Amino acid sequence: MPDFGDYVETEATTIPIQLPYFHTCESYDLRGILRANQLSTSHCKVYDEPLLYFFYGKPAYRTQVSTMVNNDPSSQPVCLMIKPNAIPVPKRISPFDTGAYHYDHYNEHVNKKMGKDDFLLNNHSQSPLKFVNVFFDSNERYFHSEPKKIDEMNIPYLQFEVSAYHRLITAVSKNKNSTADDRGCAVEVQCDAVLNLNIGDIELLVLPSDWLRNEDSAALLDQWDDVIDPYYSYGGWRTLAYHGIITDKIRNHMVNRKYLKP
Repeated sequence: MPDFGDYVETEATTIPIQLPYFHTCESYDLRGILRANQLSTSHCKVYDEPLLYFFYGKPAYRTQVSTMVNNDPSSQPVCLMIKPNAIPVPKRISPFDTGAYHYDHYNEHVNKKMGKDDFLLNNHSQSPLKFVNVFFDSNERYFHSEPKKIDEMNIPYLQFEVSAYHRLITAVSKNKNSTADDRGCAVEVQCDAVLNLNIGDIELLVLPSDWLRNEDSAALLDQWDDVIDPYYSYGGWRTLAYHGIITDKIRNHMVNRKYLKP
């Protein structure tokens, strides 16, 4: 068991309310999800196996064309907010985006001899909650990427991975010319099983309003009418701008549902 996972287990003092999980994808992917009524695994280049990914507590994932001006409706981002008890049993739980670690986006903060799996949390449902308490204290600070200061932490000298991770999330929170964004302080959950979607599993579905204005796409949404929160799309916008809109909508929903304090 990695030292990092042990540290989180022993240092957690209180357990915050459990938050939902988030799966962000493109409209192209949502079409397949709704037709199959299923979130499926896909081949992961980082682990070389089929996996299904979620982020815990906030919609941290960015779609691949985030920085491009793109008027292609199939690439517009969509976010599914999944109820906490609905996801499959995790295979791995990481405190950051493992893809970003694998492709060296965190190198300025961690020793190159440290592997991404050296930071894994223990694989049980309470691990993300304990992680939030240890590094952020509250769900609100976690959602807003506001970690504890170093003098609020009790980090033994030999917990090198813990110190490195704290440097990473501190850099993210202060935007210090880092190659890491808020995916560096968001819990990634990997599953090796599909999620068959049942009524009630999706708590919120944020998608482009064009889905509702076209007969063929609207028909796929019939059973999810009560959980849809659409956003308008604009010509010439970068995809990244829509991720900000999605995050605001999700935060408002989480406040209304008492997951977060105002």
